[in-house]
Amino acid sequence: MKNFLLLFLALSLSIPIVKSQSLELMNTDGSAIENDTIYISTTDVSSDIEVPLFVKNISDKSKDVFVKLYVKQMVSGSSAVYCWNNCFDIATNVSTEYLTVAAGDTIKDFHSTLTPNDITGLTEIMYTFFVNKASEDSVSVTIIYDILTTGVNNLSEVKESISAYPNPVQKTLNFEYNIDDTQKANISVYDIVGKRLKTTEIYNTSNRTEIDFSDFKTGIYIWTFELDGVPIKTEKVIKR
Repeated sequence: MKNFLLLFLALSLSIPIVKSQSLELMNTDGSAIENDTIYISTTDVSSDIEVPLFVKNISDKSKDVFVKLYVKQMVSGSSAVYCWNNCFDIATNVSTEYLTVAAGDTIKDFHSTLTPNDITGLTEIMYTFFVNKASEDSVSVTIIYDILTTGVNNLSEVKESISAYPNPVQKTLNFEYNIDDTQKANISVYDIVGKRLKTTEIYNTSNRTEIDFSDFKTGIYIWTFELDGVPIKTEKVIKR
């Protein structure tokens, strides 16, 4: 009996203590982030690239959450910021403020923004969200920005041709643009937290199209013009 107790104690001590994880990261559509990585590829070297994330508290207690980052690699000459209540340059590798996430609640305030400054290359930044005074209670994601060179001149010309009016809009937002017959394009409208509300495919017949805003509530929205799957231009619009 004594030997059995000693064996049981030895086995108990050899089993690692697994602490429960309180946080979960999601894409803005509520889907899980695959392989803890978000990959962004674009040939637009002149526009800011914003990546929003949702942070959910899956525990039964309120948590005060900080963000820290680790730059795995970054293209020289580009710049980046991240926002968690306030916005910080990536030189601030740990946010000086925390956000309190209630049990079962989701914070939709985080986003990371890369400014390529007309420079191509690969940038990788890992963001870790951790609970105050319990840094081991954390979850991480690596955002990979792949800024490509193919078609830069053509995309820059298309971007210059894109315009949207009126802003503010009440019923219809009109778009004008100039694309080739062989190019595929669409315009998507998002709410302020990044949820896609509507996508309109563009057929190059008149270089004009319109999107109905009459069913949207008053507020701020974001539209993005994509060409052959690449985001070309993104702007905010006010719905009245």
